[in-house]
Amino acid sequence: MLEGKDPEMKTRSVMKSLLPNNAGATRKRPQKQWTAAILLIGALLLFGYTTLPDAALTSSLRNHFGHWQKTLGFSEPQQHFTSKDLQQIILTVPDSKKAREWNLYYTSEPHYLGQGEQQAVWTQQKWREFGVKNISIEYFPVPIPVPTPIYQRIALLRRDTDNKKDTSDTELYVALLRENSQYVNPVSSKIISTPQYAAYAPSGNVTAQYMYVNFGRDCDYDDLQRASIGVEGKIAIRKQGVISGSTALMVAQKRGVVGVIWYPDPQFDGEVTESHGYVPYPEGPARAPDSVLRRAGVKLDSLYQITLPVIPISFSEAVPLLQALNDYGPKPSDLGEGWGGGQLEYRGVQYNTGPSPDGVVINLVNHMESKNVSAIDVIGTIKGTIENEVVILGNHRDAWVVGAGDPNSGSAVLNEVIRSLGVVVKRGWKPRRTLMFASWDGHESRVWGSQLWLHANLPLHLNTTVAYLEVITAATGSEFYTKASPLLQDVIRDTTAQVLSPNRTQPGQSVRHNNWDGHLESEGGGDCIYFVMDGITSMNAGFRPGPTDPVFHWHSDFDTVEWMDKFGDPTWGYHVASAQIWALTAARLADQPILPFNVSAFADALGHYLRVLKDKLNELPAELSSPLCSFDLEPLGYAITQLQPVAWRFDAHAAALTELLESDNTAYQKHSHIIQEINFKYRTFDQNFVHLNGEPGGGLKNVVFGRSTYRLNMPAFPDLTYAIEKKDWCEAEVSTRRICTS
Repeated sequence: MLEGKDPEMKTRSVMKSLLPNNAGATRKRPQKQWTAAILLIGALLLFGYTTLPDAALTSSLRNHFGHWQKTLGFSEPQQHFTSKDLQQIILTVPDSKKAREWNLYYTSEPHYLGQGEQQAVWTQQKWREFGVKNISIEYFPVPIPVPTPIYQRIALLRRDTDNKKDTSDTELYVALLRENSQYVNPVSSKIISTPQYAAYAPSGNVTAQYMYVNFGRDCDYDDLQRASIGVEGKIAIRKQGVISGSTALMVAQKRGVVGVIWYPDPQFDGEVTESHGYVPYPEGPARAPDSVLRRAGVKLDSLYQITLPVIPISFSEAVPLLQALNDYGPKPSDLGEGWGGGQLEYRGVQYNTGPSPDGVVINLVNHMESKNVSAIDVIGTIKGTIENEVVILGNHRDAWVVGAGDPNSGSAVLNEVIRSLGVVVKRGWKPRRTLMFASWDGHESRVWGSQLWLHANLPLHLNTTVAYLEVITAATGSEFYTKASPLLQDVIRDTTAQVLSPNRTQPGQSVRHNNWDGHLESEGGGDCIYFVMDGITSMNAGFRPGPTDPVFHWHSDFDTVEWMDKFGDPTWGYHVASAQIWALTAARLADQPILPFNVSAFADALGHYLRVLKDKLNELPAELSSPLCSFDLEPLGYAITQLQPVAWRFDAHAAALTELLESDNTAYQKHSHIIQEINFKYRTFDQNFVHLNGEPGGGLKNVVFGRSTYRLNMPAFPDLTYAIEKKDWCEAEVSTRRICTS
């Protein structure tokens, strides 16, 4: 962005053109001002237009039409519906019985990566019935063969170490590695079940002593080291949560661990556990003891190659292994507060670390077989009057096992969204912008379906995509959540205020006022990951369990329509609410002449993220430097304060033009050029925080938002945050510069 010119000189000229004439006259810039000014320079460049004074805005707009109107297709659509008419249809069409029907079909057969061709064809047929004319099924060969297990074993053994001649072992316990769900899907008359494994986990056969390592974080291994407990050459048992599976595996391997077993401790489930008096599923809302949480375990785009075997198990399978460590090694109370919270004491587990006594070992076998498969995506389009502005709605339909909650509650809801919009289309409505629908394959293994499709179409979509809107877990609890770009703050708050709460306690109570606190979590999660990495504005939303809701059996055999009927969404009202919110949001983005974005909210969010970083720094020693490096956050803070008034002025001008369009029926054609300019700046704003990724595989990387997941929120400014946590001031300095030059 700054090649060929002195960055300080270029930045001063840009800032001078963007800010009022007296900006900076009475305020000194901090030292290292070039670093601060370069930060967000791309974002500031977007808003050169906003230096127009409000009084001159209307007269300036009247000079811009003609050529743009002809070449870009700008003409006011002849709408047969008012916004209220459109909203009314969207709020009345989604149907709970149909959502259940769609969910039953999607969960009737195994549909992991490459298994969903039949579902893809069915989805295409349904969308065509709903009124979508342009639909294709697209196949993307997965570049890395996909492994699945053909043999697994976890056995607790007693080995006679004194008998050199007899090498036979005594089996103390052998895990079944089976969840035992008995639900029969009425569509296929099948019980759907898959092996317990992590995506891309390597094959391996190890027999060794073992240990309990809490969550398997670096700090957990540090605690063990301080207690003189060695982990090298041992198998590690860890609770799931707090850190991702791929991070836990990298940490374990670097520490010399030879195999990993992970399980979902009831601690993962908060209040609703057996130890708190709740009955387990299928009779009650607590976690089924045999429930397993499958995850993607190995990060493929890393220089660090994982070689150790890993198998996920249930907590019922973990209990005998943990009980055998009782009285061996420190207890959690000996290691600090971070080791507390485990909720298997009622089953006789003391959570001693071990290691297991001499001669007591685990045999861990994970034999994987790889196959070449293709991700099978379904893409549908309702063309808008402006074909080169696109709103994309997506959901991945592939699942680890059954997937009634994740992802097929979202798949069912996407069908209802399309059916609702199809009703309006059949009555003569044409959206201003193009609507695109995507049913992805291959998310659970490595987000293959959306990743490969997006990168095949990236140059086009960087210029045309308004936003990517996604719902995966549409109905797994009563708490609404959204991981979204701050640009979408206003439209999400507005649409949730228009949708009735499924569990309302007062007449007319909305989702916004009963199920959500209005907070947007950091952008990312689901298939949004690569859209965010590429700088495309995104939203991932849905309903998840609140503190006292029934436990959602995520990535488990027990994530069935039966669980949904009993505990997840018995009335299927949350499915309906999700469809209404999703469709209203898409319609607002597709139909409003000026995008209802809020860049001021983005600037405010950056300020909040910076305050969080400062709080983290305040917890560390005062010395923020090393002999080679030093860094501070003052330049970053200064640049954000410079962005905020520019962003506010831009939003104010957009609002003024929106008001003009509402009062003047001819204003759209008169001001088409400037509308295009405003919308282009809005929809490409997120791209200013993207830079080339220096990691293996290349690609792009967002410097503000990391790769979060459904249950794991990543911090904003992820690389900088991690550098601060590690007290690596050289890396912190590099990360700060990287943000500043994005």
